[in-house]
Amino acid sequence: MKEKFRYRLFYRLIDFAFAMNILLLLDMLYEVFVDSNMDYGVFAPVALGIVVLAICIPSFLIFARFMHDEYIRLLWQKPLKPLSAP
Repeated sequence: MKEKFRYRLFYRLIDFAFAMNILLLLDMLYEVFVDSNMDYGVFAPVALGIVVLAICIPSFLIFARFMHDEYIRLLWQKPLKPLSAP
């Protein structure tokens, strides 16, 4: 039961980090194409928090091996196999 919770939490954190990155992308696109003089004002701490979460959560999930299940391990090993020495 505890392991299933850990794996579900892993996937939810990935979803959350993806949503934060989408918000950052939309913010950047809005600033570039619509309003180049955008001032965050009182929302500056919120914007900073989104940036920090978008960077920290994926970094944590990469190194949190205790949260990985077999499927995630295989996903990590596949792209790294060609880089290993023959």
